[in-house]
Amino acid sequence: MKEITHTINKDGNVMIEVSWDGNSYGAVLIPSRIIEGVTYIKKSWIDTFGLDDSILIKEDIIDAITTQRGKYNENPLMVEDD
Repeated sequence: MKEITHTINKDGNVMIEVSWDGNSYGAVLIPSRIIEGVTYIKKSWIDTFGLDDSILIKEDIIDAITTQRGKYNENPLMVEDD
């Protein structure tokens, strides 16, 4: 089972953490923009290259961060196509 969380640190950067079957993935991203409390990031910034099933994991991450609140109740993120 995958556990996918996101949070926004004190500098306004988005931190994404994923853990599954003893593996982990983490990313710190600078938002492209923040509008009315909604944080936007680019789809290409979520780089899962090199992971087994990298496309599936990327899709799972995007699905989770756009539909679930963050670790500390942050708003879901908006992921934009490039």
